[in-house]
Amino acid sequence: MLARLSGPPTHQQVSLIASIAQLEWSALRNEAEALTLTGREARDAAREGREHRRLLANLSSDFERSLIPSSVKSAGDALSNIHARYGAPQR
Repeated sequence: MLARLSGPPTHQQVSLIASIAQLEWSALRNEAEALTLTGREARDAAREGREHRRLLANLSSDFERSLIPSSVKSAGDALSNIHARYGAPQR
């Protein structure tokens, strides 16, 4: 991921990369556990692995968007993307 950056990473990109690495490791661990366990424990481990993969996909697309210069983005688009992706805050 760092190879895709044209300069030094921003704090946001460093944080995203660290989170992506942690989620990938957690997904791999849960998927391996699911293969060794049986019954409900295996299903729970597999479910956690899928959830880590879902979050990993979201963070990966966030990282991809962080590669686009901010002059191309608009604040309104960013807010609507957050709401569309994670849901509007509950009141």
